[in-house]
Amino acid sequence: MHIRSVGLAILALSGSLALLAGCGKSGDPADGGERADAAGDKKAAQARRPRRECPPQLSAAATRQSGPVDDIVGLRPGMSYDDVLAVLECRDELTTFQTAETWSIQQNYGFPTRQLLRATNGIACTDAERSTRAGQSAVACDTGGDRFDALKNITEEFIVLFTGMPGEEIARAVWRRSVFPEDGYPANASLVEALTEKYGAPLLQESEMTHYNAAPRPGSALTISWVYDLQGRMFPRDKAVTFRLDCTNGMKPWFGAQHSWNSGCGLTIRAELMAVQGSRLMASAMDVVVVDQAALFAASREFEARLAAAYEEKARKEGGAKPDL
Repeated sequence: MHIRSVGLAILALSGSLALLAGCGKSGDPADGGERADAAGDKKAAQARRPRRECPPQLSAAATRQSGPVDDIVGLRPGMSYDDVLAVLECRDELTTFQTAETWSIQQNYGFPTRQLLRATNGIACTDAERSTRAGQSAVACDTGGDRFDALKNITEEFIVLFTGMPGEEIARAVWRRSVFPEDGYPANASLVEALTEKYGAPLLQESEMTHYNAAPRPGSALTISWVYDLQGRMFPRDKAVTFRLDCTNGMKPWFGAQHSWNSGCGLTIRAELMAVQGSRLMASAMDVVVVDQAALFAASREFEARLAAAYEEKARKEGGAKPDL
């Protein structure tokens, strides 16, 4: 079974690039899959938050117990909303926090849901900047696929996807995007080395010239993927290369894209290096996503069912005109 939606993401550098601390077939709903559209409900909140005591005290669920590495700088699927927020608020470079009510679900029936949390070092665009059409302004106002209020000057961004009723949200996917300074573009080889050191040898590493399974953006230099089955075993390459739009490239490394996921795929990690203009051996930016596709599929279904049941119970208690039978 399979689902689809939108998004952005990535990793961290310290010194010479120290990064990230620490499947059935997909298709249309007729194939047993599902989708979520790119356009969506915008932001619920945006605020400058006071700093907390750092490093934060996290719950036991925030710690990986076993299996392959599944985090981006300590953020992983399965963490609570409070744990995720605590980690992000302790990163000094992140100053702007936003939330959005829906993403993988169609509606929230009026409940104050928090499906997306965006933390960046960006600043709000002005009304004039927001109203200027893309391509007509030197200012890039990013709305995260029309999910949030527009921000500019973003060089570090995290977006975390949650499922769960208000107060019970659990992270299901983490995206991170880093834009590198012009005077400090890293070599692709250094980034690949750092990624491999953290996540192990990748299942797939493809350039734009061999992008059948990667579905890269224009201007990308490399797409790198680690894809696991439901038992936590990395798929054999001879099977993975037949996936096309299912396990291997359904979930995109950058948030503001169209995504798909399904119940036959396990942990999926993908990174994309964007090339420097004039030099495909250097990276101008890097995007990374970590997601457990099967868990996201099941949790989204359960979330929708619980929302509908809560709404029906609320309507029943409030009463209403009964038909004259």
